Amino acid sequence: MRNLRVVSVIFIVNVFAVVVMYFLSLVFRARAGYTDYITTIDRLIEFFVYPFLMGGMLGILRGAVKEVQTNIGKFLSYGKKYYVRLFLISIVLGVVLFLMMVAFLGMTVGMGMRMPRASTRVILLVILVGLLFIFSSIFASFLPVIIVAEDAKIMGALKYTFRFFKTNSGRVIVLALTAVLIKIFIFPAVPLFGSCPYFFL
Repeated sequence: MRNLRVVSVIFIVNVFAVVVMYFLSLVFRARAGYTDYITTIDRLIEFFVYPFLMGGMLGILRGAVKEVQTNIGKFLSYGKKYYVRLFLISIVLGVVLFLMMVAFLGMTVGMGMRMPRASTRVILLVILVGLLFIFSSIFASFLPVIIVAEDAKIMGALKYTFRFFKTNSGRVIVLALTAVLIKIFIFPAVPLFGSCPYFFL
């Protein structure tokens, strides 16, 4: 991949940026009150505004890593440029990961109700689905970064991400563990999975 260092740096910085966005969302809800109306507004902002913010932020980070001069005009330009791509993948990946999580939880609850009669095959299937969910969450968290770092379309980003995972498996594991440790030890109040759209780890 042409931008291995760029992807790695942006991914880690993105962990902090997404967590900050999550806390800003909590502050907004706390100040405005935890009503259904406020929660709906907050969710709409996440759904429609975050693609723009993430596109602008990731574009600025890419420029900073490459030592390219950036400014607010470029932030707005990047936000518009990547909006549709980030918006679409957030919907697709969000639905896929939600269905996987429901399947995993359903299988886990079902296995718990059948214990100790649950067969080894069922237990292995639950473990497999759980591992697949974790892998998919990591994959989904890299995808927005690679869209911007490689300036790729959605299908191209999928190809680049698979290639990145295949050729840099050790780096992917280190980056994913770093993201998890940051969330656990530095920002323990943030959920481990799905703390914000466009970052699913």
